Amino acid sequence: MDRNSTVIDAIKRLRKEKNLSLEELAQLVNKSKSAWARKEAGKVLFTINDVDEAAKVLGTDFSEIINSGIVINNNNSGSFVSNGMNPTLNLQLTDDQFKEFSSIFKDKNTK
Repeated sequence: MDRNSTVIDAIKRLRKEKNLSLEELAQLVNKSKSAWARKEAGKVLFTINDVDEAAKVLGTDFSEIINSGIVINNNNSGSFVSNGMNPTLNLQLTDDQFKEFSSIFKDKNTK
């Protein structure tokens, strides 16, 4: 199972544990039901902001989801792309780099 699938499974599991429907979670993270459904189906990759918002709603933090094994927009380009409104960072990191990244992000959010 790839990292993205692992994170999708983690988000779905946490959503169900909180007794939230897909539509309710989508609404809480300010996404349409169809947009969130595409993410949970693996058709559209999660952005860093998506994961962070979902983590907050689901009562966990970004680093917990990252450490469960996520690939954020991994298209092997390592490039930064922007749609003009919501920039997306394309990452391809090793497990150790993910741990370091999540540690930095967690430290930033606890300050």
